[in-house]
Amino acid sequence: MTEKAERKLNVPHSSKQVRLNEIQDVLADEGYSADDRKSWLKAVLTELSSAQAESPSEDREQLIKEVRKIIDSNQSGKPLADDVL
Repeated sequence: MTEKAERKLNVPHSSKQVRLNEIQDVLADEGYSADDRKSWLKAVLTELSSAQAESPSEDREQLIKEVRKIIDSNQSGKPLADDVL
């Protein structure tokens, strides 16, 4: 297996705020499967929602909306990008 194929996506914990550019980097990286990306996004959403419940933040709320939008758009059967060459 290649090094990229062996990598695992780490879910950021609420003590470290994930940023939109980090999410975009994961979505753009070809080393992760669609299932890995989807699972990671859902885990990020869970962490963000938990942190938002404990300490509301307008920036975090915007990020939560963006993550939900990405997840919803990928579940509709219309991927944001093709996985074919």
